[in-house]
Amino acid sequence: MAKTWMMSQEMLRQSTSVNDLNCQMERENKMNPWLNIPAEDYESHMSLPDVAQAQALNSLMASALKAYRPDSFAVMVCTTGNGFEHINPSHTRRAIGVDINTAYLTALKKRFAGRLPCLELVEADVASANFQVGPVSMVFAGLIFEYVEVADALSSIYRSMVPGGILLSVLQLPSPDASPVTDTRFESLAMLAPIMNLVAPSEFSGICISAGLKLINSDTMPLKKGKAFFVAIYQKPVSDTQDGNLPLVRMPYSSTSEITIVRKPVAKTCKLCRKGVGKQWI
Repeated sequence: MAKTWMMSQEMLRQSTSVNDLNCQMERENKMNPWLNIPAEDYESHMSLPDVAQAQALNSLMASALKAYRPDSFAVMVCTTGNGFEHINPSHTRRAIGVDINTAYLTALKKRFAGRLPCLELVEADVASANFQVGPVSMVFAGLIFEYVEVADALSSIYRSMVPGGILLSVLQLPSPDASPVTDTRFESLAMLAPIMNLVAPSEFSGICISAGLKLINSDTMPLKKGKAFFVAIYQKPVSDTQDGNLPLVRMPYSSTSEITIVRKPVAKTCKLCRKGVGKQWI
């Protein structure tokens, strides 16, 4: 009798702990600005002539896909799918988009389900401890590290890369002439200012190297209002003694297909892109 009661109490404690965690995750989700910015606002803001970051990210993705022709490709914090039109399903057999915003993933699905046969959409926080997708040969991570814990996100990305896989990362550099989040008529974007933390390229590269990645190439891409991107390409070694031997990406300046959306636990995302907690879709 006592043993039965003790087991019941233990089960109750575990259940309460899980419920408390779920409630905490829901609270954090509600506080996450990235869950409260309409897709239309985000796309319009990023595409404005005075911002033009959508165009820059699109060009970088096109350039990287052309240079590397990956057979599997993941975009960490994919938003509504900017650049996915450059994915060629004839040689990229797996295309994964990861984001914490359901509305963004829904918009992406609507746009690309018909032309990308093996599109997988994952609602998750890249920086969560249990994040992982099936390893891919190339990861694109543009403007996410300003909104996440860098080491946590890189650990997740490293686990999600095959040996020899590559990471193309994009950081926003500070500007003496403009605030990190450009003021525009799309006021919802102003919610990002308090959580945005610009990451120094030297600090970022140091964390990448500590995580096991090797720097292959880097460059600076000038933007509007004195802003710029730091663009870097890293490789996960095939073995501990492997030397990187990858093509250098030229940095640019200026039938119903089945699609799965998988919800996975989200934790936090902080550093140049967002923050969250998660679920599991099918």
